Amino acid sequence: TAGSLLPGPPNVIVTLQSPLPYVTTESLKMVGSVTNMRNTTSYTYSWTVYHYTVNPEYDGDLAIEQQENYDVPQFRYVQLDTQALNFSDPSVVLTRNGYPNFKIAPNVLNAGVKYRV
Repeated sequence: TAGSLLPGPPNVIVTLQSPLPYVTTESLKMVGSVTNMRNTTSYTYSWTVYHYTVNPEYDGDLAIEQQENYDVPQFRYVQLDTQALNFSDPSVVLTRNGYPNFKIAPNVLNAGVKYRV
């Protein structure tokens, strides 16, 4: 019955709190907020950062060989590794994972690189 259905997933809005245009010499600040909170549910936030780069699954030789039949994109968003952004380093990521606030220190991200959070 309709009354026994579980509620859907939480709806989360991420708000950028840093001024635009974002300048890499400033910290990057974001806040996530659940718009359909339930009183009996606790929420934990998990932040991940991606950058637009060469797709590690792309094979240039296969792309030439298969031409239009090769459908692996040459570029895509790839998760940053810990060398590029170490979430465990409190001098880089200025907030703990699991919290709705997310802040990256100044001079961590690179100008001209496309990022996704």
